[in-house]
Order: sequence, then C-alpha cells, then structure tokens
Amino acid sequence: KISDFREAFLAVVPLEFSDEVEAAYAVLDGVYHGAGDAGTVRSALASDFRTFKIDRGGLAALGVEGVRLNELQASFELEVADYSVVGTCVEEAALLKTIWDSVALVEETYAEWRKIPWGSVEVTVLREENRTLALHVEQIQEVAETPSGPLSPTLQSIKETAG
Repeated sequence: KISDFREAFLAVVPLEFSDEVEAAYAVLDGVYHGAGDAGTVRSALASDFRTFKIDRGGLAALGVEGVRLNELQASFELEVADYSVVGTCVEEAALLKTIWDSVALVEETYAEWRKIPWGSVEVTVLREENRTLALHVEQIQEVAETPSGPLSPTLQSIKETAG
C-alpha cells in the first residue's frame, strides 16, 4: 500500500513549473489530506490530467496508520516494518508547498507590476524587488537541493523563471 502510494505521489504531484498555482495547491492538498469521497486525486494542471487512487485520509492518515501498525508489530514482538517512505513523502509535500508558495509570490508580484501605469514605473525599485525574489528562490533551492531527487527539475524551472 505504501509503495503504491509513493508511486502515485510522484506521478501526480506538480513537479513542473506552471503558472497554475491554485491547481498545484489543490493537488498537494488532495495528496496530503486525501481525496475525499471521490477516492481519487486528479492533477488539475492543464498539461497533466493524471489521476490516482488514494485512501480518503491521504498522506496524513497513512502516516498514522504506519505508526499504529508499528506499535502492533512491536507489541507482538514482530519485526517492525520501515515506513520511512511516508516520512519522505511528507517532507517532499511540505517542500513542494514551499516551492509553490514561492511561485505564487513571484506570479502575484509580477501581476501587480503589470498594473502599474508606465508613467509611474520606478525601475530601480522594481529591479531591487526582482533581486529579492530571485534571492528567495535561490535560498529555497539551497534548502531543497537534491541533485538526483524528483524535485530537482521543479527547482531549476522556477529558478530560470524567476531569475
């Protein structure tokens, strides 16, 4: 069940840059909290319409279930199973949420800038704000740096867009 979840997790989480931040949030929320009555989480990104089956409780419930099973295994002196994959998924989901928060920040900032009339544009201020945004993205990349991990393409894509 857990290995199936990991496979589905990597198949549906938004690992590619898109300006569809709300869709990315919806997918991450479905993965973490579960799909609800429908029993599936659907990637709502325009370029990606995959779905996967997941228990109603999602990643949060899967972690609780793993702890409960470990306690039962220990009480019956059985070999305790390793559910570290759940922890990995939780960490990656939290990291992806942070990444998508950064995407939202950049997108919302640029959207606000587009509303500024040409006569009111202060280039030096906007340039400095842009540097601050780029620094923010670089700091997240340093925290999330996993050269061969599944999040690397997302980080690189966001860095190229914000830089």
